[in-house]
Amino acid sequence: TETEFEAPKFEIPEKAEEGKWFEDGEDTWYYDLDADGNAINVCGYLYSFTGDVIIPDTIDGHKVISIGDDMNMSGTSFFDKSINSELYWNTITSITVPDGVKYINDDTFYGLENLESITLPDSVIYLGDDAFAFCKKLSRMNSENDGEFILPKNIEYLGRDLFRLCSKLGKIEFPEN
Repeated sequence: TETEFEAPKFEIPEKAEEGKWFEDGEDTWYYDLDADGNAINVCGYLYSFTGDVIIPDTIDGHKVISIGDDMNMSGTSFFDKSINSELYWNTITSITVPDGVKYINDDTFYGLENLESITLPDSVIYLGDDAFAFCKKLSRMNSENDGEFILPKNIEYLGRDLFRLCSKLGKIEFPEN
């Protein structure tokens, strides 16, 4: 007999206050606030970013707990790719997510074709659908070794097509839980 798999239900924080823009001198961020005053659905403005991107742990005094939202900005991913040019968003090669972030939402890093590495904290419990899809050069997660993907220790949910067309995907290390 076949058993039907049912994905766990997550209470992803909902927007309580409409989005805001924040410039920290070098980078420009867009975020919503949840009912507790945490920054959620954090997105970056694409013209600000090249090379190595480090997402801050607070934005405008608000703790960051959720990255990306397919409803923000361009409607597709973490970086606003609304112009028809790969000039900006294809220059990102690494991303570091700060400790305290729990949710990497659907489509967050979708299509960042030159993204080679990502560092995720153990606080991440949710990796949404297509979060890294079409990141064709992504070759490491939480590792210095090409082809090695070490998932956060507290991960509870891995979305559908999480690494779709990530051709450099090698060994995936799952936590004991």
